[in-house]
Amino acid sequence: FKKPRKAQLRRGPNGGFGVLIDGSTITGFAEGSVNAGGELSVGDVLTSVVGKDVGSGDDNSAVSLIKASKGDTLEVGLAALRQCHRCCCLASCPSCAELGLAWHAHECEEYLRVAPEEKREIG
Repeated sequence: FKKPRKAQLRRGPNGGFGVLIDGSTITGFAEGSVNAGGELSVGDVLTSVVGKDVGSGDDNSAVSLIKASKGDTLEVGLAALRQCHRCCCLASCPSCAELGLAWHAHECEEYLRVAPEEKREIG
């Protein structure tokens, strides 16, 4: 199984990182972001920022840790699997994600149409 990865998050010329994050998952990049098309991809799940573990609290959320960090380059830890940022129901290794997950688009759309009260926790 693939091991967790490390990547560099770079600060852009405007002072920001240009990364859109929901919880700990990268959901997109701002236009012109220096991080777009580099080591980071949509669906990457941040596990640490400059050695501090990402959690669910306000003080240790991915965004809070990034904002509190100094420097133009931050080392971030990434989960071994990349998550579908839309439905959060699919995770794949980065190699498979880069090959394309077009086959997942249909089931993802269908899942998003289901009313929240009709979804149940599986596990």
